[in-house]
Amino acid sequence: VLRSARVPLLLCNPHTQVTAAERVERIVVPLDGSPGSAKVLPVVERIAAANDAHVTLLTVEPPALTELPG
Repeated sequence: VLRSARVPLLLCNPHTQVTAAERVERIVVPLDGSPGSAKVLPVVERIAAANDAHVTLLTVEPPALTELPG
C-alpha cells in the first residue's frame, strides 16, 4: 500500500485503543527528497497544531548499491 499510494497516508497502530479525548502526541514524517513527499507537510502542520503534537522529519534514502567482492 505504501509503495503504490499516490496520496499521503496516515498510519496508526491498529492495536491501540483510542478515545475521542485522546490526541496525537508525536508525528514522524518520512521524506525521500522527492517533490511529492513534501506535499504532506501542510497536512502534518495542521494535524500537529490541532493536537499540540511534536513533529519529527525523517530523511530516508534508498540504500547505495555497491559491488560485493567475490
